[in-house]
Amino acid sequence: MIKLVAFLLISVCFMQIANAQEHKEDSANPTANEYMHQNSHEELAKAFDSSERDKWQKPEEVIAFLGNIENKTIIDLGSGSGYFTFRLVGAGANVIATDVDNEFLKIIEEKQKQLDIDHDKLKTMLISENELSIGTNMVDLVFMVNVYHHLSNRVSYFNAVNNILRQNGKIVIVDFYKETLPVGPSKNHKISKDEVLKELDEAGFKNIDVNTELLEYQYIITAYKF
Repeated sequence: MIKLVAFLLISVCFMQIANAQEHKEDSANPTANEYMHQNSHEELAKAFDSSERDKWQKPEEVIAFLGNIENKTIIDLGSGSGYFTFRLVGAGANVIATDVDNEFLKIIEEKQKQLDIDHDKLKTMLISENELSIGTNMVDLVFMVNVYHHLSNRVSYFNAVNNILRQNGKIVIVDFYKETLPVGPSKNHKISKDEVLKELDEAGFKNIDVNTELLEYQYIITAYKF
């Protein structure tokens, strides 16, 4: 269902990666995942965790936007090299970092050792391309940043993800406006805010909030368990 080479925190290619490729549309029209993996894991991790990203991603403000997450169980869906993973842990959450690319999970695990973070606070999980095998009513929040546009068959996927959420649980999606921007993937790889809202509605979510004020280049969509 999900045709990902790496289902991660993603397609964040800043000046040294994104700008070099933002307008490069080759005749093969690569997918978002193929486009991203024109760079090595090391290059991607360096870009994902760059201080340049902090300027427009505003991670501390995004974490604050989530509200009180202390002792909440959160899936960092498409965690990549852990840009938000460790910030979620720092805010007191119990985090499950998930990705289909084990190389990124290894990066997170190495950082976890260096920071001496207990496994009760942070777990990594290699997931398949088609589902999250987490169990029902297991998590309070499914958090995904720069990942939505990497997914296919999103309606059926998110209908199933709803079952993972506990009562009053929610999904928070942060992704790029479908515009030509100085950061992020090329325009044709982006998914518009309106399309996300339409697909979430089709998946069954009716209680949906949209924030277009916090971030300059990205929308934030919150969909609550139905």
